[in-house]
Amino acid sequence: MRGDSLMTLRELTDALTARDSVLQERTRQLALSEEMFRTVFNLTPVPIAIIQVATGFILQVNLAFTALFGYAVNEIIGKHVLTLYNDPKDREMVLSEVDKKGYIKFAHVKFKHKDGSLLDCLLSVKQITTDSMSLYLAIADNRECNQRYGDILI
Repeated sequence: MRGDSLMTLRELTDALTARDSVLQERTRQLALSEEMFRTVFNLTPVPIAIIQVATGFILQVNLAFTALFGYAVNEIIGKHVLTLYNDPKDREMVLSEVDKKGYIKFAHVKFKHKDGSLLDCLLSVKQITTDSMSLYLAIADNRECNQRYGDILI
């Protein structure tokens, strides 16, 4: 005698198959979303870096970032962001604002190119917190770089 709360093997199989289909579709959508993000991130003609809040280490940069600062991706990933600042006090000012508001827009900062030359930039930073870590999304605007390296980014 079967009670109303018991599922037949067929009903259980159908339920698991339906759940598996939903999971496969969500996995496909997530992969597509990640691919779209990666494409936009790399094709954007504005220098972008993703930095780990806890350590200050650079986790990811786009092609415009490498054009502006002169580093190859594999040279800059894992370096401390202070490597790029001409004056460490600029970083303290930026982080102070980000701590207060969660972001800063168009802060005038002088950075150092790999060759030691100075870069005048307008820096915007937003802190993003996920379940596992906090990140800074940093965007640098340098008009001279945009004009000089624009053809590299296309």
